[in-house]
Amino acid sequence: MKASFFALALGLAPALHALDLDSHIAAVTVFSDRAVVTRAASVDVDGPGTLEAVFTRLPAGLQEASLHAAGGGTADATLLDVTGRPVYVDHPADERIRSLDSQLKKLEAQQRLIDDDRAELKARRASLAKVESIETQAGDKQPRPTLDDLAKLEEFMAAGRAKIAAALRELDQRSDDLEAKRDALRSQLSALRGGGGNSYKSVAVRFAAARAGRVDLEISYTVFGATWSPSYDARVSDAGHAIALGYFGEVRQSTGEDWTNVALTLSTARPALGGSPPSLPHWTLDLPAPVAAGDLSAVKLSPFEVKDDTRFYFSANTLAGTRINSKRSDFGSEIKIAAAQFDPRVTSAIFRIAVPATVASDNTAQKVPVAAIKLKNEPEYLAIPKEIATAFLASQAVNSSDLPLLAGPMNVFLDDTFVAASRLPTVMPGETFDLALGADEAIALKREEDRHFTETTGLTGHGRRLSYAYTLTVQNNRRTAAKIVVLDQIPVSRNEKITVSLLAPAKDQATTQTDGTVKWTLMLQPEEKRLLPLRFAVEYPGDASIVGLN
Repeated sequence: MKASFFALALGLAPALHALDLDSHIAAVTVFSDRAVVTRAASVDVDGPGTLEAVFTRLPAGLQEASLHAAGGGTADATLLDVTGRPVYVDHPADERIRSLDSQLKKLEAQQRLIDDDRAELKARRASLAKVESIETQAGDKQPRPTLDDLAKLEEFMAAGRAKIAAALRELDQRSDDLEAKRDALRSQLSALRGGGGNSYKSVAVRFAAARAGRVDLEISYTVFGATWSPSYDARVSDAGHAIALGYFGEVRQSTGEDWTNVALTLSTARPALGGSPPSLPHWTLDLPAPVAAGDLSAVKLSPFEVKDDTRFYFSANTLAGTRINSKRSDFGSEIKIAAAQFDPRVTSAIFRIAVPATVASDNTAQKVPVAAIKLKNEPEYLAIPKEIATAFLASQAVNSSDLPLLAGPMNVFLDDTFVAASRLPTVMPGETFDLALGADEAIALKREEDRHFTETTGLTGHGRRLSYAYTLTVQNNRRTAAKIVVLDQIPVSRNEKITVSLLAPAKDQATTQTDGTVKWTLMLQPEEKRLLPLRFAVEYPGDASIVGLN
């Protein structure tokens, strides 16, 4: 809203004029545990004077120490001060809270009716039991009931108990349904009341205008109850050697105000850690007193560097100054991920989301696109037929982009088919990481034992030699060539009296690692089959008992 005011003339000191602004959220920077919100408003000044412009109905959780004001315009204004003030009301400040409170009260009233009905049914059940006890314990002066009378009484009592039990079960079901609805409402209320419930804050910006004109104001402030985390969709083509990686940011917030069509920025900075590391505590040894823990030095938040081209600037312990980002991405006919503008910093990185974002203050996740990245891909199959006769497709991908890939969950798709849910570690530009793409039955595997026999060794025949022979069969039933890594193993001796000798494969056919792993690396053409021999022998004293052999 644009407002006007007049300064007092005739040489008198200018009077202070105050007005409530109709501001809007222009930009938000989200960190891992908080957000910096930037609000904007405009004021028309009709002449020289002092004005107090008030930003109203701001979140109660606003951190006053983080308040920062800036502005510009044509009125040649000078900023005097900025002040945060709490405002209390006798009803929830948020209309959604009032609506949810009303719904919750109606459900609680229904629950009270159910509790009353349940109490009445239990009283009726107790009365039936009392009547049954009286009738079955008649005195000597009263005629004893006949068997027919007892049968009718039992039938009446059973029918009454059954009706009461059915009614109680129905009440329990209704009560459970109501409790589920009440839990959902309580959860929503808890998220919304993170903004303060029955209170909010206002921020007054006081400035002096030298002449008539327009003043454009911005304030920014820190609020908790906001967070973001990365997530990924990795799509691998069966025919290609590239991975299409969708990079997203999942934003949640319950700050007490909705962010509607705002310029959103995601930052990897962690302001909670402070600007410098804590000092080491004293480390002393003594007897018999325990080690005394030293006090950590106070941790101070370091200011976020702000470059501002406006006419004046004011900040009280500013964490971050976020300017309005008016850039937009043009979309063609094909739907693509709108890439965020990446800004690497010395100690952190920020991603400016390309399109305006809307995030409601109800703690639901809003997924915003960060980037679409083509990664180099070297697919290969990993097979361990000793454990399972199935090959698993894996990929070694290289982060060939300039973006750091932060640790987060990742959904993996192979030819648009979901194959795995995994987690991506933090991968910096140029680093390599692995993708697990699931099992592929088109690679046929088999492991067969050819022979297993024992023989004596040495001149006296006191030694023993166990010989093992296996054949591993690998066949590529795919229509394209496939790189397949096959793993097996031989035992490893932990005693000098036990000797293990690998007889096959030869050194130029496979590699053997110190842990006994035997590794074949194959490139099989379509329909090609390969037989892989594995033979080894174990020698040991004949009077020894070997632990670990099958």
